[in-house]
Amino acid sequence: MLYRIFYDWNGMNSNLFTYINQLLHKAQLSKILIYISPIASIEFFAATYFIVCGYLYYIILSTNKDYKYFQTTAYKMIPVGICYTIFGLTFAALKFGVNLPRPYCSIDPNLLPNIADTSGERCLSSFPSAHTGMALIITYYSWKYLSSFAKLIIVWFVPIIALSRIFLAMHYPADLLYSFLLTLVIIYVSNKVYYKIKSIAIDPILIFIFKILFTNRRQNKI
Repeated sequence: MLYRIFYDWNGMNSNLFTYINQLLHKAQLSKILIYISPIASIEFFAATYFIVCGYLYYIILSTNKDYKYFQTTAYKMIPVGICYTIFGLTFAALKFGVNLPRPYCSIDPNLLPNIADTSGERCLSSFPSAHTGMALIITYYSWKYLSSFAKLIIVWFVPIIALSRIFLAMHYPADLLYSFLLTLVIIYVSNKVYYKIKSIAIDPILIFIFKILFTNRRQNKI
């Protein structure tokens, strides 16, 4: 009963998926949506995050930036890491706990033109949509660092990623909607966690890390 009302929407969820999926295929957006979708994957985000951290480490070490600069930089990166961790654990638990089938393995293939390669996908992982959630997290944490023009572009990032998941037959509209709402909650909770532990745990750890990674190395060079 709850499934039919809140997820299936009395059949409208699958009907809406089929309509949007076929509409996107008719619009010839295949290459754009296929290439954009991986940008919001959990793996791509993690790789980018560690690359940025490595780059910032190099900048601080090579330019002899002081602790204040290191602390300010850490304050920008740590909330993102906390949010990513909570997000990953929550979405993984839901995907393997709820076990709802993806559209490509629950809808007649004849209604899904040009399905992407699904050999490496898990069928029972439709809810929630991690790509949609990651797109929102990317938009949220990058927003204040973007120019006005860049904001006009990235504001379309979440809906485009969401549409790509329907195009690739990976998620239903309900997955996208609830993933968006769930990610908003995760962002709120992760910010609360960050500010709660900032002074009692993060600051002491930052002092220790700065001493190990930067102070000792600079003294050894001298």
